[in-house]
Amino acid sequence: QHALTAVALVNPGLRLRLLGRGLRARWRSDGAPPRLRLVADCTWDGKSDVGADFIRALPLSLADGPGVELIVATTPATAPPRTLVILRVLHAVMDGRGILHALAELFRALRGEALVGTNAGFSDVDLMRAQRVKKVASPRLATMALTGAPEGVARGDTWQRIRLRGRFRDLLPRVAVAAANFAHQHSSLPAVIAVPVDLRRHLPGLNSTLIFSSMVRVPLHPGEGADHFRRRLARLLRHRMDAYYAPGADYLKLLPLTWMDYLLSRRAANYTTKAAPETVLIASMGDLDAQAVICPGFSLDGLFGVPVGSTNCGLIGMGDQLDIIVGTSRILAGNGRLDAFLTYLERQLRNPSPPP
Repeated sequence: QHALTAVALVNPGLRLRLLGRGLRARWRSDGAPPRLRLVADCTWDGKSDVGADFIRALPLSLADGPGVELIVATTPATAPPRTLVILRVLHAVMDGRGILHALAELFRALRGEALVGTNAGFSDVDLMRAQRVKKVASPRLATMALTGAPEGVARGDTWQRIRLRGRFRDLLPRVAVAAANFAHQHSSLPAVIAVPVDLRRHLPGLNSTLIFSSMVRVPLHPGEGADHFRRRLARLLRHRMDAYYAPGADYLKLLPLTWMDYLLSRRAANYTTKAAPETVLIASMGDLDAQAVICPGFSLDGLFGVPVGSTNCGLIGMGDQLDIIVGTSRILAGNGRLDAFLTYLERQLRNPSPPP
C-alpha cells in the first residue's frame, strides 16, 4: 500500500478522472487513488479467461475513480507458491507502455529506489497536433475477421495465452503474415493488420502512464509476405501517420459517451453482423527487462496482458520466452477456431524459413 501510494503521488495519471461533457470535458488528476485489493486462494492459471472473473469483480469509474486497481492474488497452498500482481486499468487512462511504466515505478518503490515520475504536462492529442502531420493517401478497405464468419449466438469475448521458448526474429511481420494467411483461407478480401504505435518515439525520454499511443493499419492481400508488410508499415511511420490528428476530431466530443458506445460497439442488433474494422490488432511490447519488475521476495516468472474487445494479439518477450495472447469474440472463436489459429501461428513461428 505504501509503494502504491508513493507511485500515485508522483504519477498523477493514476488518479485521472473525466469531468464535464462535450467540448468542455477535461481530464483532472484529483480522482481517487488506485485501489489495492487482496485475493486469497486464487486458482486461476493465467492461460485463458476461464477463472479470471475475479479480476473485474469491482467496478472502475471514469468519472469518479478509481480508474486503476492493483490486485495481489495468492495461490492456494496445494499449488506451487505463486503471487499474481495484476495492474487493472481503464484503457481510457493508460496504454500498454503506461502500464509498464507504472509497474516499474511500483517495483522501484518496493526496492526502496527513487521514483522516476512523469515529465509530461500534456496529452497525446497535444503531441499529435504539434507534429502537424499531413495525411498520406490510405484508403479504408473492407476486410474480414481472422477466423471467418460469426457462428452461434454466444455473447462476450474469450482469449488464450501460449508461451514459446526461443528467440523469434522479425516477430511482428511474421505474426502479421501468419494472421493474414490464416484469414485468407476463407476470404480473398485484404487482411487489415492494425498496429498500435507508441507516440513517445516522437519525444525520446518522455515518461508517463498516460495514453501516448495511436494506430496505423497495414493491408495484406492474398499471397503477399513479410516484405510487403515491412515496406507499408515503414512508409506509414516515415510519414508519421501515427501522429496524424484528423481535422474535426474534436467534434466527436459533442457525442455523449453512451452514443459513442452505441455507434462503435457490438450490441444485440448487430452482434453477428457488425463488419470487422480490422482482421486483427497486433500489439508487440518488445523484449522486456525482467529486472525492472522484481523486489525482495518476488522474482518474475512472466508478464502478459489480458486483452479487451476486438480481435487482438499481444506479443510480450522476456529473454528466450515469448508470451502470445490472442482474444476475440465467442462467435468468432467457437468450434475450435481460436485453438486452430494459435496452433497455426506457433507452427509458422517455428518454421526456420519464414515467408519473404
